[in-house]
Amino acid sequence: DWIVWSGTVSCNSASRTEAYRKVEADRETVAAYLKGQGIAESDLTFSAIMIEAEYDDYYTADGRYAGRRFRDYRARQTFTVKSGDVDKVETLSRDVMSLISKGIDIESNMPQYYIRNLQELKLSLIDAATANAMVRAEKLVKGFAKIKDIKSIDIGVFQITGLYGNDEYTYGGADNTSDKVKKVSITVHATYGIR
Repeated sequence: DWIVWSGTVSCNSASRTEAYRKVEADRETVAAYLKGQGIAESDLTFSAIMIEAEYDDYYTADGRYAGRRFRDYRARQTFTVKSGDVDKVETLSRDVMSLISKGIDIESNMPQYYIRNLQELKLSLIDAATANAMVRAEKLVKGFAKIKDIKSIDIGVFQITGLYGNDEYTYGGADNTSDKVKKVSITVHATYGIR
């Protein structure tokens, strides 16, 4: 129920100042576009503009490396949208590429999907897994013994995987953010005394 999507606006120029100005102007275009599509200003952030000089390697006629030559300046700025309107932002992550036709050099990253009430969900899963452990233990001893008390209990790590994917459980716990529909699981290990 929560989506985080980011992208990058960039440009190249022989002038550091011009590269900065162009990215600044493109940022305003991107911001206006996103707000026009219903993205709240509070859900949209921009990073600082980064500028770096780019160089080309050059070689002598016989193929030996001869050094680097300055090519231009590349300015980049990342924008991030964080929202509970998952479907809208998911659509925008694809549609924003239409800004290329306006001369904006833009890249769109894959959205990341999160569960906002994950802490509450984890607690309810521990309750459910603990109750399930008791039911299983009772079925195992049914007919020849009864559960007396619990001797020890511990839980594994939470595994958040894509519902339809083939994510593997990991020792430290999987945390899939690339799938919108997820499966969250926990294993409870319980030891019971019997009588």
